[in-house]
Amino acid sequence: MNYQNKISNVTLLIINNKLAKFKQLIVKMNLLNKYKISRFSNRDYLLLIMLPAFVILITSGCSSGPKEVKTESFRQLSNTGFDINEYDAKKRQDFARRHMTDASKYKQQGRYSDAIIEYQEAIRWDKMASIYFAIAESYWALDKPFSAVENCYKSIEMDSTFLPVYELLFNIYSSMRMSKEAYIVTEQILKFDPSRENQIRFAIMKAVESPSESTKMLENLLRDSSDTELMLILSSAYEQNQEFDKMAVLLERLHKDQPSNFELASGLIEYYSDKGDLENSFRILGESEKFFSPSEIVQIYNNIGINLLSLDAEEQSSTIKKYISNIDERFYFDWVTQSVAGKLSANIQDSIASDKFYSRALTLNDTNAFLQLDAAISYSILKNNKKSIELLKKGIEKFPDDVRFIFYLSNTYMIEKEYETARNYGKKAYESDSSNVIFISIYASILQELGEYEESDRLYEKSLGIDPGDANTNNNYAYSLAVRGIKLNRALKYSQLSLELEPDNAAYLDTYGWIHYQIGNYDTALEYIKKAIDTGDVSAEVFEHLGDIYIKMNKKELALEAYNKSLELDSDSKEVISKINELTN
Repeated sequence: MNYQNKISNVTLLIINNKLAKFKQLIVKMNLLNKYKISRFSNRDYLLLIMLPAFVILITSGCSSGPKEVKTESFRQLSNTGFDINEYDAKKRQDFARRHMTDASKYKQQGRYSDAIIEYQEAIRWDKMASIYFAIAESYWALDKPFSAVENCYKSIEMDSTFLPVYELLFNIYSSMRMSKEAYIVTEQILKFDPSRENQIRFAIMKAVESPSESTKMLENLLRDSSDTELMLILSSAYEQNQEFDKMAVLLERLHKDQPSNFELASGLIEYYSDKGDLENSFRILGESEKFFSPSEIVQIYNNIGINLLSLDAEEQSSTIKKYISNIDERFYFDWVTQSVAGKLSANIQDSIASDKFYSRALTLNDTNAFLQLDAAISYSILKNNKKSIELLKKGIEKFPDDVRFIFYLSNTYMIEKEYETARNYGKKAYESDSSNVIFISIYASILQELGEYEESDRLYEKSLGIDPGDANTNNNYAYSLAVRGIKLNRALKYSQLSLELEPDNAAYLDTYGWIHYQIGNYDTALEYIKKAIDTGDVSAEVFEHLGDIYIKMNKKELALEAYNKSLELDSDSKEVISKINELTN
Protein backbone atom coordinates (compact mmCIF):
# COMPACT_ATOMS: atom_id res chain seq x y z
CA MET A 1 0.00 0.00 0.00
CA ASN A 2 1.58 3.27 -1.02
CA TYR A 3 1.68 6.59 0.94
CA GLN A 4 -1.38 8.17 -0.69
CA ASN A 5 -3.48 5.01 -0.34
CA LYS A 6 -2.71 4.85 3.39
CA ILE A 7 -3.96 8.41 3.89
CA SER A 8 -7.08 7.76 1.79
CA ASN A 9 -7.94 4.62 3.71
CA VAL A 10 -7.55 6.30 7.10
CA THR A 11 -9.68 9.22 6.00
CA LEU A 12 -12.32 6.90 4.59
CA LEU A 13 -12.48 4.89 7.79
CA ILE A 14 -13.07 8.01 9.87
CA ILE A 15 -15.62 9.50 7.55
CA ASN A 16 -17.60 6.21 7.53
CA ASN A 17 -17.30 6.20 11.33
CA LYS A 18 -15.84 2.66 11.34
CA LEU A 19 -14.05 3.33 14.63
CA ALA A 20 -13.31 -0.30 15.44
CA LYS A 21 -11.28 -0.89 12.32
CA PHE A 22 -9.60 2.45 12.76
CA LYS A 23 -8.53 1.58 16.32
CA GLN A 24 -7.15 -1.76 15.11
CA LEU A 25 -5.12 0.05 12.48
CA ILE A 26 -3.66 2.46 15.06
CA VAL A 27 -2.74 -0.36 17.40
CA LYS A 28 -1.09 -2.28 14.58
CA MET A 29 0.91 0.71 13.43
CA ASN A 30 2.00 1.61 16.99
CA LEU A 31 3.26 -1.95 17.55
CA LEU A 32 5.20 -1.88 14.32
CA ASN A 33 6.62 1.45 15.27
CA LYS A 34 7.69 0.13 18.66
CA TYR A 35 9.35 -3.11 17.58
CA LYS A 36 10.02 -3.05 13.85
CA ILE A 37 10.78 0.55 12.95
CA SER A 38 13.77 -0.44 10.82
CA ARG A 39 11.50 -2.30 8.36
CA PHE A 40 9.67 0.92 7.42
CA SER A 41 10.75 2.96 4.49
CA ASN A 42 11.45 6.72 4.98
CA ARG A 43 8.16 7.52 3.32
CA ASP A 44 6.25 5.16 5.68
CA TYR A 45 8.08 6.61 8.71
CA LEU A 46 7.07 10.13 7.72
CA LEU A 47 3.45 8.94 7.63
CA LEU A 48 3.70 7.67 11.19
CA ILE A 49 4.97 11.06 12.36
CA MET A 50 2.25 12.97 10.52
CA LEU A 51 -0.62 10.60 11.26
CA PRO A 52 -1.39 11.55 14.90
CA ALA A 53 -1.63 15.26 14.04
CA PHE A 54 -3.74 14.43 11.00
CA VAL A 55 -6.06 12.27 13.07
CA ILE A 56 -6.45 15.00 15.70
CA LEU A 57 -7.24 17.52 12.98
CA ILE A 58 -9.88 15.31 11.42
CA THR A 59 -11.46 14.19 14.68
CA SER A 60 -11.55 17.67 16.19
CA GLY A 61 -13.12 19.06 13.05
CA CYS A 62 -15.76 16.38 12.78
CA SER A 63 -16.86 15.95 16.37
CA SER A 64 -18.03 18.19 19.26
CA GLY A 65 -16.52 18.27 22.80
CA PRO A 66 -18.23 16.82 25.87
CA LYS A 67 -21.37 18.68 26.92
CA GLU A 68 -21.32 20.68 30.17
CA VAL A 69 -23.28 18.93 32.90
CA LYS A 70 -24.09 20.78 36.16
CA THR A 71 -26.44 19.75 38.88
CA GLU A 72 -29.09 22.27 39.78
CA SER A 73 -27.75 22.64 43.31
CA PHE A 74 -24.19 23.27 42.05
CA ARG A 75 -25.47 25.84 39.57
CA GLN A 76 -27.15 27.72 42.41
CA LEU A 77 -24.01 27.49 44.52
CA SER A 78 -21.78 28.78 41.73
CA ASN A 79 -24.12 31.75 41.15
CA THR A 80 -24.00 32.63 44.83
CA GLY A 81 -20.27 32.04 45.41
CA PHE A 82 -18.90 32.97 48.82
CA ASP A 83 -21.73 35.07 50.27
CA ILE A 84 -20.17 37.66 52.62
CA ASN A 85 -23.65 38.93 53.47
CA GLU A 86 -24.31 35.74 55.39
CA TYR A 87 -22.00 37.16 58.07
CA ASP A 88 -23.30 39.87 60.35
CA ALA A 89 -21.79 43.37 60.44
CA LYS A 90 -19.72 42.69 63.56
CA LYS A 91 -18.07 39.61 62.06
CA ARG A 92 -17.33 41.40 58.83
CA GLN A 93 -15.70 44.24 60.78
CA ASP A 94 -13.68 41.72 62.79
CA PHE A 95 -12.39 40.07 59.61
CA ALA A 96 -11.60 43.49 58.09
CA ARG A 97 -9.77 44.55 61.28
CA ARG A 98 -7.73 41.35 61.23
CA HIS A 99 -6.55 41.99 57.67
CA MET A 100 -5.86 45.65 58.43
CA THR A 101 -3.72 44.67 61.43
CA ASP A 102 -1.62 42.39 59.22
CA ALA A 103 -1.46 45.06 56.51
CA SER A 104 -0.27 47.71 58.99
CA LYS A 105 2.43 45.34 60.21
CA TYR A 106 3.62 44.73 56.64
CA LYS A 107 3.53 48.45 55.93
CA GLN A 108 5.73 49.23 58.92
CA GLN A 109 8.18 46.59 57.68
CA GLY A 110 8.25 48.21 54.25
CA ARG A 111 6.52 45.19 52.65
CA TYR A 112 4.09 47.37 50.74
CA SER A 113 3.03 44.75 48.19
CA ASP A 114 2.01 42.36 50.98
CA ALA A 115 0.27 45.25 52.75
CA ILE A 116 -1.75 46.01 49.61
CA ILE A 117 -2.95 42.39 49.39
CA GLU A 118 -4.10 42.47 53.02
CA TYR A 119 -5.79 45.86 52.59
CA GLN A 120 -7.63 44.53 49.52
CA GLU A 121 -8.82 41.57 51.58
CA ALA A 122 -10.00 44.01 54.26
CA ILE A 123 -11.95 45.92 51.60
CA ARG A 124 -13.91 42.72 50.80
CA TRP A 125 -15.26 42.66 54.34
CA ASP A 126 -15.70 46.36 55.05
CA LYS A 127 -15.37 49.14 52.46
CA MET A 128 -13.94 52.19 54.22
CA ALA A 129 -12.31 55.40 52.98
CA SER A 130 -9.36 54.87 55.35
CA ILE A 131 -8.56 51.46 53.77
CA TYR A 132 -8.50 52.87 50.22
CA PHE A 133 -6.32 55.68 51.58
CA ALA A 134 -3.93 53.11 53.10
CA ILE A 135 -3.77 51.27 49.76
CA ALA A 136 -3.02 54.58 48.01
CA GLU A 137 -0.19 55.28 50.49
CA SER A 138 1.28 51.83 49.84
CA TYR A 139 1.16 52.27 46.07
CA TRP A 140 2.79 55.67 46.44
CA ALA A 141 5.54 54.11 48.56
CA LEU A 142 6.07 51.59 45.73
CA ASP A 143 6.43 54.55 43.29
CA LYS A 144 3.21 53.66 41.47
CA PRO A 145 1.58 57.09 41.37
CA PHE A 146 -1.31 56.30 39.03
CA SER A 147 -2.52 53.37 41.17
CA ALA A 148 -2.11 55.61 44.22
CA VAL A 149 -4.22 58.37 42.63
CA GLU A 150 -6.88 55.84 41.58
CA ASN A 151 -7.27 54.62 45.18
CA CYS A 152 -7.26 58.19 46.50
CA TYR A 153 -10.36 58.90 44.42
CA LYS A 154 -11.97 55.64 45.59
CA SER A 155 -11.38 56.81 49.15
CA ILE A 156 -12.96 60.18 48.33
CA GLU A 157 -15.99 58.39 46.86
CA MET A 158 -16.45 56.65 50.22
CA ASP A 159 -15.92 59.84 52.25
CA SER A 160 -15.50 63.18 50.50
CA THR A 161 -14.57 64.89 53.80
CA PHE A 162 -11.61 62.63 54.58
CA LEU A 163 -8.86 65.28 54.64
CA PRO A 164 -5.71 63.06 54.79
CA VAL A 165 -6.45 61.64 51.33
CA TYR A 166 -6.50 65.17 49.84
CA GLU A 167 -3.12 65.86 51.41
CA LEU A 168 -1.74 62.66 49.87
CA LEU A 169 -3.25 63.57 46.51
CA PHE A 170 -1.62 67.02 46.69
CA ASN A 171 1.77 65.49 47.50
CA ILE A 172 1.50 63.05 44.58
CA TYR A 173 0.55 65.75 42.06
CA SER A 174 3.25 68.09 43.40
CA SER A 175 5.94 65.41 43.17
CA MET A 176 4.87 64.63 39.60
CA ARG A 177 5.00 68.39 38.80
CA MET A 178 1.34 68.33 37.85
CA SER A 179 0.93 71.92 39.06
CA LYS A 180 -2.58 72.52 37.74
CA GLU A 181 -3.96 69.38 39.42
CA ALA A 182 -2.10 70.19 42.67
CA TYR A 183 -3.60 73.69 42.64
CA ILE A 184 -7.15 72.27 42.25
CA VAL A 185 -6.59 69.89 45.19
CA THR A 186 -5.24 72.78 47.31
CA GLU A 187 -8.37 74.77 46.57
CA GLN A 188 -10.48 71.82 47.76
CA ILE A 189 -8.42 71.42 50.95
CA LEU A 190 -8.96 75.10 51.74
CA LYS A 191 -12.74 74.56 51.73
CA PHE A 192 -12.41 71.91 54.46
CA ASP A 193 -9.69 73.61 56.47
CA PRO A 194 -9.21 77.38 55.92
CA SER A 195 -6.24 77.53 58.29
CA ARG A 196 -3.46 80.10 57.75
CA GLU A 197 -1.10 77.35 56.66
CA ASN A 198 -3.55 76.20 53.97
CA GLN A 199 -4.17 79.80 52.90
CA ILE A 200 -0.45 80.29 52.38
CA ARG A 201 -0.20 77.05 50.43
CA PHE A 202 -3.17 78.03 48.27
CA ALA A 203 -1.65 81.49 47.66
CA ILE A 204 1.62 79.88 46.54
CA MET A 205 -0.21 77.46 44.21
CA LYS A 206 -2.29 80.32 42.82
CA ALA A 207 0.82 81.34 40.91
CA VAL A 208 0.04 78.47 38.52
CA GLU A 209 -3.04 80.36 37.38
CA SER A 210 -2.13 83.99 38.16
CA PRO A 211 1.32 84.99 39.51
CA SER A 212 0.22 88.56 40.25
CA GLU A 213 -2.86 87.42 42.20
CA SER A 214 -0.70 84.94 44.10
CA THR A 215 1.63 87.75 45.15
CA LYS A 216 -1.30 89.92 46.32
CA MET A 217 -2.66 87.07 48.44
CA LEU A 218 0.75 86.56 50.05
CA GLU A 219 1.06 90.30 50.70
CA ASN A 220 -2.33 90.31 52.45
CA LEU A 221 -1.34 87.34 54.58
CA LEU A 222 1.86 89.13 55.60
CA ARG A 223 0.22 92.50 56.23
CA ASP A 224 -0.14 92.12 60.00
CA SER A 225 2.54 89.54 60.50
CA SER A 226 6.29 89.24 60.94
CA ASP A 227 6.33 85.63 59.76
CA THR A 228 9.92 85.02 58.62
CA GLU A 229 9.03 82.00 56.51
CA LEU A 230 6.25 83.89 54.74
CA MET A 231 8.62 86.79 54.04
CA LEU A 232 10.98 84.39 52.31
CA ILE A 233 8.12 82.90 50.30
CA LEU A 234 6.94 86.36 49.25
CA SER A 235 10.46 87.47 48.37
CA SER A 236 10.74 84.39 46.16
CA ALA A 237 7.41 85.34 44.51
CA TYR A 238 8.76 88.85 43.88
CA GLU A 239 11.85 87.33 42.31
CA GLN A 240 9.73 85.12 40.03
CA ASN A 241 7.73 88.20 38.97
CA GLN A 242 11.00 90.13 38.49
CA GLU A 243 9.97 92.65 41.15
CA PHE A 244 13.52 92.77 42.47
CA ASP A 245 13.25 96.04 44.40
CA LYS A 246 10.34 94.66 46.46
CA MET A 247 12.30 91.47 47.00
CA ALA A 248 15.28 93.46 48.30
CA VAL A 249 13.07 95.42 50.74
CA LEU A 250 11.79 92.18 52.28
CA LEU A 251 15.25 90.63 52.46
CA GLU A 252 16.59 93.80 54.10
CA ARG A 253 13.84 93.49 56.77
CA LEU A 254 14.82 89.91 57.41
CA HIS A 255 18.54 90.68 57.40
CA LYS A 256 18.05 93.43 59.99
CA ASP A 257 16.56 90.90 62.40
CA GLN A 258 18.86 88.03 61.39
CA PRO A 259 22.29 89.42 60.45
CA SER A 260 23.83 86.01 61.21
CA ASN A 261 21.70 84.22 58.59
CA PHE A 262 24.21 83.25 55.90
CA GLU A 263 21.62 82.42 53.24
CA LEU A 264 19.90 85.78 53.71
CA ALA A 265 23.09 87.83 53.72
CA SER A 266 24.67 86.03 50.77
CA GLY A 267 21.40 86.33 48.82
CA LEU A 268 21.28 90.08 49.40
CA ILE A 269 24.97 90.48 48.57
CA GLU A 270 24.49 88.54 45.34
CA TYR A 271 21.44 90.64 44.43
CA TYR A 272 23.30 93.93 44.92
CA SER A 273 26.40 92.54 43.24
CA ASP A 274 24.42 91.46 40.17
CA LYS A 275 22.98 94.99 39.98
CA GLY A 276 26.47 96.45 40.10
CA ASP A 277 25.65 98.02 43.47
CA LEU A 278 28.86 96.91 45.17
CA GLU A 279 28.52 99.57 47.86
CA ASN A 280 25.48 97.80 49.33
CA SER A 281 27.16 94.42 48.84
CA PHE A 282 30.06 95.53 51.01
CA ARG A 283 27.63 97.08 53.54
CA ILE A 284 25.79 93.77 54.03
CA LEU A 285 29.09 91.90 54.16
CA GLY A 286 30.40 94.29 56.81
CA GLU A 287 27.28 93.80 58.95
CA SER A 288 27.41 90.01 58.79
CA GLU A 289 30.99 88.91 58.20
CA LYS A 290 31.71 88.40 61.90
CA PHE A 291 28.98 85.73 62.08
CA PHE A 292 30.29 83.61 59.21
CA SER A 293 32.85 80.84 59.02
CA PRO A 294 36.08 81.44 57.04
CA SER A 295 34.84 79.23 54.18
CA GLU A 296 31.56 81.17 53.98
CA ILE A 297 33.42 84.49 53.87
CA VAL A 298 35.69 83.20 51.09
CA GLN A 299 32.62 82.07 49.12
CA ILE A 300 31.04 85.54 49.36
CA TYR A 301 34.24 87.38 48.40
CA ASN A 302 34.75 85.06 45.44
CA ASN A 303 31.18 85.71 44.23
CA ILE A 304 31.63 89.49 44.54
CA GLY A 305 34.99 89.33 42.76
CA ILE A 306 33.65 87.25 39.87
CA ASN A 307 30.78 89.74 39.45
CA LEU A 308 33.29 92.59 39.42
CA LEU A 309 35.19 90.88 36.60
CA SER A 310 32.07 91.10 34.43
CA LEU A 311 31.73 94.88 34.96
CA ASP A 312 33.60 97.74 33.30
CA ALA A 313 36.93 98.04 35.12
CA GLU A 314 37.24 101.79 34.58
CA GLU A 315 33.75 102.50 35.95
CA GLN A 316 34.28 100.17 38.93
CA SER A 317 37.86 101.22 39.64
CA SER A 318 37.18 102.52 43.17
CA THR A 319 35.11 99.44 44.08
CA ILE A 320 37.81 97.13 42.73
CA LYS A 321 40.41 98.93 44.82
CA LYS A 322 38.21 98.49 47.90
CA TYR A 323 37.78 94.80 47.11
CA ILE A 324 41.54 94.34 46.66
CA SER A 325 42.16 96.18 49.93
CA ASN A 326 39.78 93.79 51.74
CA ILE A 327 41.41 90.77 50.12
CA ASP A 328 44.99 91.88 50.72
CA GLU A 329 46.80 89.96 53.44
CA ARG A 330 43.85 87.54 53.76
CA PHE A 331 42.73 84.21 52.28
CA TYR A 332 46.30 83.17 51.58
CA PHE A 333 45.32 79.56 51.00
CA ASP A 334 42.46 80.03 48.54
CA TRP A 335 43.88 80.13 45.02
CA VAL A 336 40.55 81.20 43.49
CA THR A 337 40.39 84.34 45.67
CA GLN A 338 44.01 85.15 44.89
CA SER A 339 43.58 84.67 41.13
CA VAL A 340 40.37 86.76 41.04
CA ALA A 341 42.19 89.55 42.89
CA GLY A 342 45.10 89.20 40.46
CA LYS A 343 42.81 89.55 37.45
CA LEU A 344 41.00 92.56 38.93
CA SER A 345 44.34 94.23 39.69
CA ALA A 346 45.44 93.69 36.10
CA ASN A 347 42.18 95.20 34.82
CA ILE A 348 42.90 98.46 36.68
CA GLN A 349 46.57 98.33 35.60
CA ASP A 350 47.94 97.67 39.10
CA SER A 351 50.86 95.50 38.06
CA ILE A 352 52.41 95.21 41.55
CA ALA A 353 49.20 93.90 43.16
CA SER A 354 48.44 91.66 40.20
CA ASP A 355 51.89 90.06 40.34
CA LYS A 356 51.56 89.50 44.11
CA PHE A 357 48.16 87.81 43.88
CA TYR A 358 49.02 85.67 40.85
CA SER A 359 52.29 84.55 42.47
CA ARG A 360 50.31 83.34 45.49
CA ALA A 361 47.69 81.61 43.31
CA LEU A 362 50.30 79.83 41.15
CA THR A 363 52.18 78.68 44.26
CA LEU A 364 48.96 77.22 45.67
CA ASN A 365 47.89 75.54 42.44
CA ASP A 366 50.47 74.89 39.73
CA THR A 367 48.52 72.08 38.07
CA ASN A 368 45.62 74.17 36.78
CA ALA A 369 45.94 75.00 33.07
CA PHE A 370 43.25 77.69 33.20
CA LEU A 371 45.02 79.54 36.03
CA GLN A 372 48.32 79.45 34.13
CA LEU A 373 46.64 80.83 31.01
CA ASP A 374 44.67 83.45 32.93
CA ALA A 375 47.83 84.75 34.61
CA ALA A 376 49.68 84.87 31.28
CA ILE A 377 46.86 86.85 29.64
CA SER A 378 46.72 89.25 32.59
CA TYR A 379 50.46 89.94 32.33
CA SER A 380 49.87 90.67 28.65
CA ILE A 381 47.13 93.17 29.62
CA LEU A 382 49.73 94.80 31.87
CA LYS A 383 52.07 94.91 28.85
CA ASN A 384 54.47 92.60 30.64
CA ASN A 385 54.80 90.30 27.66
CA LYS A 386 58.10 88.91 28.90
CA LYS A 387 56.38 87.46 31.97
CA SER A 388 53.44 86.33 29.83
CA ILE A 389 55.76 84.44 27.47
CA GLU A 390 57.54 82.84 30.45
CA LEU A 391 54.25 81.51 31.86
CA LEU A 392 53.04 80.31 28.45
CA LYS A 393 56.25 78.37 27.84
CA LYS A 394 55.93 76.75 31.27
CA GLY A 395 52.36 75.92 30.32
CA ILE A 396 53.53 74.10 27.19
CA GLU A 397 55.91 72.01 29.34
CA LYS A 398 53.23 71.17 31.92
CA PHE A 399 50.30 70.78 29.54
CA PRO A 400 51.81 69.67 26.20
CA ASP A 401 48.42 68.65 24.80
CA ASP A 402 46.79 72.02 25.49
CA VAL A 403 47.10 73.95 22.22
CA ARG A 404 45.85 77.17 23.85
CA PHE A 405 49.35 77.86 25.20
CA ILE A 406 50.79 77.61 21.69
CA PHE A 407 48.09 79.89 20.30
CA TYR A 408 48.59 82.60 22.94
CA LEU A 409 52.36 82.42 22.47
CA SER A 410 51.94 83.11 18.75
CA ASN A 411 49.69 86.04 19.58
CA THR A 412 52.05 87.46 22.24
CA TYR A 413 55.09 87.21 19.96
CA MET A 414 53.07 88.99 17.29
CA ILE A 415 52.32 91.83 19.76
CA GLU A 416 56.06 91.97 20.44
CA LYS A 417 56.58 92.15 16.64
CA GLU A 418 58.74 89.04 16.73
CA TYR A 419 56.99 87.76 13.64
CA GLU A 420 59.29 84.85 12.76
CA THR A 421 58.89 83.31 16.23
CA ALA A 422 55.18 84.10 16.09
CA ARG A 423 55.00 82.26 12.74
CA ASN A 424 56.47 79.07 14.27
CA TYR A 425 53.87 78.93 17.05
CA GLY A 426 51.06 80.13 14.79
CA LYS A 427 51.83 77.34 12.33
CA LYS A 428 51.77 74.73 15.13
CA ALA A 429 48.39 75.97 16.35
CA TYR A 430 47.03 75.94 12.79
CA GLU A 431 48.34 72.43 12.08
CA SER A 432 46.78 71.16 15.32
CA ASP A 433 43.34 72.12 13.99
CA SER A 434 43.29 73.51 10.46
CA SER A 435 39.51 74.07 10.61
CA ASN A 436 39.64 76.38 13.64
CA VAL A 437 38.91 79.92 12.33
CA ILE A 438 40.70 81.54 15.30
CA PHE A 439 43.90 79.60 14.59
CA ILE A 440 43.58 80.26 10.85
CA SER A 441 43.03 83.99 11.33
CA ILE A 442 45.98 84.56 13.69
CA TYR A 443 48.30 82.59 11.43
CA ALA A 444 47.09 84.59 8.41
CA SER A 445 47.69 87.86 10.34
CA ILE A 446 51.28 86.82 11.15
CA LEU A 447 51.97 85.96 7.50
CA GLN A 448 50.43 89.28 6.52
CA GLU A 449 52.92 91.12 8.77
CA LEU A 450 55.73 89.12 7.13
CA GLY A 451 54.50 90.27 3.71
CA GLU A 452 53.48 86.77 2.60
CA TYR A 453 50.20 88.09 1.21
CA GLU A 454 49.40 85.26 -1.19
CA GLU A 455 49.36 82.68 1.61
CA SER A 456 47.69 85.00 4.13
CA ASP A 457 44.91 85.82 1.61
CA ARG A 458 44.40 82.10 0.99
CA LEU A 459 44.03 81.47 4.71
CA TYR A 460 41.62 84.38 5.17
CA GLU A 461 39.51 83.01 2.30
CA LYS A 462 39.60 79.55 3.89
CA SER A 463 38.49 80.96 7.25
CA LEU A 464 35.58 82.86 5.67
CA GLY A 465 34.62 79.70 3.78
CA ILE A 466 34.27 77.90 7.13
CA ASP A 467 32.57 80.77 8.97
CA PRO A 468 31.54 83.74 6.79
CA GLY A 469 30.19 85.55 9.85
CA ASP A 470 33.38 85.54 11.93
CA ALA A 471 33.88 89.19 12.87
CA ASN A 472 37.61 88.94 13.55
CA THR A 473 38.44 87.30 10.21
CA ASN A 474 36.31 89.82 8.29
CA ASN A 475 38.07 92.71 10.01
CA ASN A 476 41.60 91.34 9.65
CA TYR A 477 41.16 90.50 5.97
CA ALA A 478 39.61 93.91 5.31
CA TYR A 479 42.54 95.64 7.03
CA SER A 480 45.07 93.55 5.10
CA LEU A 481 43.50 94.65 1.81
CA ALA A 482 43.25 98.28 2.98
CA VAL A 483 46.94 98.46 3.97
CA ARG A 484 47.87 97.31 0.47
CA GLY A 485 45.26 99.60 -1.09
CA ILE A 486 43.72 96.77 -3.16
CA LYS A 487 40.20 95.41 -3.59
CA LEU A 488 38.90 98.26 -1.43
CA ASN A 489 35.21 97.72 -2.25
CA ARG A 490 35.58 94.13 -1.12
CA ALA A 491 37.47 95.27 1.98
CA LEU A 492 34.66 97.72 2.76
CA LYS A 493 32.11 94.89 2.59
CA TYR A 494 34.10 92.73 5.04
CA SER A 495 34.63 95.67 7.39
CA GLN A 496 30.93 96.59 7.39
CA LEU A 497 30.03 93.04 8.36
CA SER A 498 32.47 93.03 11.28
CA LEU A 499 31.02 96.36 12.52
CA GLU A 500 27.46 95.04 12.28
CA LEU A 501 28.50 92.24 14.60
CA GLU A 502 30.53 94.43 16.99
CA PRO A 503 29.71 98.11 16.42
CA ASP A 504 31.76 99.39 19.39
CA ASN A 505 34.98 97.51 18.66
CA ALA A 506 37.80 100.06 18.40
CA ALA A 507 39.90 97.93 16.02
CA TYR A 508 36.95 97.40 13.68
CA LEU A 509 36.11 101.12 13.68
CA ASP A 510 39.74 101.90 12.87
CA THR A 511 39.73 99.45 9.96
CA TYR A 512 36.56 100.94 8.50
CA GLY A 513 38.00 104.46 8.81
CA TRP A 514 41.30 103.41 7.24
CA ILE A 515 39.57 101.88 4.22
CA HIS A 516 37.79 105.20 3.63
CA TYR A 517 41.15 106.94 3.98
CA GLN A 518 42.54 104.72 1.20
CA ILE A 519 39.50 105.45 -0.97
CA GLY A 520 39.95 109.20 -0.36
CA ASN A 521 36.86 109.76 1.83
CA TYR A 522 38.77 111.70 4.51
CA ASP A 523 35.74 113.10 6.33
CA THR A 524 34.28 109.61 6.80
CA ALA A 525 37.71 108.28 7.71
CA LEU A 526 38.10 110.98 10.38
CA GLU A 527 34.61 110.24 11.78
CA TYR A 528 35.33 106.54 12.32
CA ILE A 529 38.88 106.96 13.61
CA LYS A 530 37.51 109.40 16.22
CA LYS A 531 34.82 106.87 17.14
CA ALA A 532 37.56 104.30 17.67
CA ILE A 533 39.47 106.70 19.93
CA ASP A 534 36.31 107.51 21.91
CA THR A 535 36.01 103.87 22.97
CA GLY A 536 39.12 104.41 25.11
CA ASP A 537 40.65 101.13 23.96
CA VAL A 538 43.07 102.13 21.21
CA SER A 539 46.58 101.36 20.07
CA ALA A 540 49.37 103.64 18.88
CA GLU A 541 48.45 102.74 15.31
CA VAL A 542 45.01 104.41 15.60
CA PHE A 543 46.56 107.76 16.57
CA GLU A 544 49.04 107.37 13.72
CA HIS A 545 46.08 106.93 11.36
CA LEU A 546 44.49 110.04 12.83
CA GLY A 547 47.67 112.01 12.11
CA ASP A 548 47.77 110.69 8.53
CA ILE A 549 44.17 111.83 7.96
CA TYR A 550 44.94 115.32 9.31
CA ILE A 551 47.93 115.53 6.96
CA LYS A 552 45.60 114.81 4.01
CA MET A 553 43.22 117.46 5.34
CA ASN A 554 46.17 119.91 5.65
CA LYS A 555 45.79 120.19 9.46
CA LYS A 556 49.44 119.84 10.41
CA GLU A 557 49.16 120.95 14.05
CA LEU A 558 46.45 118.39 14.74
CA ALA A 559 48.49 115.78 12.87
CA LEU A 560 51.53 116.52 15.05
CA GLU A 561 49.41 116.22 18.19
CA ALA A 562 48.08 112.84 17.02
CA TYR A 563 51.57 111.54 16.17
CA ASN A 564 52.85 112.52 19.61
CA LYS A 565 49.99 110.58 21.27
CA SER A 566 50.91 107.60 19.11
CA LEU A 567 54.52 107.89 20.25
CA GLU A 568 53.41 107.93 23.90
CA LEU A 569 51.86 104.50 23.36
CA ASP A 570 54.72 103.10 21.28
CA SER A 571 57.98 104.99 21.69
CA ASP A 572 59.86 102.64 19.37
CA SER A 573 57.82 103.39 16.22
CA LYS A 574 60.38 104.54 13.65
CA GLU A 575 57.65 105.49 11.16
CA VAL A 576 55.92 107.86 13.59
CA ILE A 577 59.25 109.41 14.64
CA SER A 578 60.03 110.01 10.99
CA LYS A 579 56.64 111.67 10.39
CA ILE A 580 57.11 113.95 13.41
CA ASN A 581 60.57 114.95 12.14
CA GLU A 582 59.13 115.83 8.75
CA LEU A 583 56.52 118.11 10.35
CA THR A 584 58.89 119.82 12.77
CA ASN A 585 61.84 120.41 10.41
